[in-house]
Amino acid sequence: MRGTVAVAAIHAIVVGVALWIMGVPLAFPLAVLVFLAAFVPLVGLLVAGMLAIIVTLATRGWVDAVILLGVLVIEDQLEAHLLQPQVVGRVIRLHPLAVILSLAIGGVLAGIPGVVVAIRWSP
Repeated sequence: MRGTVAVAAIHAIVVGVALWIMGVPLAFPLAVLVFLAAFVPLVGLLVAGMLAIIVTLATRGWVDAVILLGVLVIEDQLEAHLLQPQVVGRVIRLHPLAVILSLAIGGVLAGIPGVVVAIRWSP
């Protein structure tokens, strides 16, 4: 759980800072929403990110919305392939490759619930 909280906090900080730099209103509430959504695997950040992009599009225009989309894509890729395996692996004392494989197998076999419990059942 500590690893997930750390990853969720990093998500919220990155998105919150990006929104704040762009001058998007409601940057703090959107960052809190991203933090809470990070606890729902796969779809949580997608929904929160879409909401942040819609707010950015409505208030700042399409250029800032595309920039935020790029920030979200880069941040999500870094989190999924670098941060999540390192942080979660360190907290539960598993090799990062074992974390990645557990998440992939859990997702293929059981979808979102499989991802939620994949680390629990990893070696």
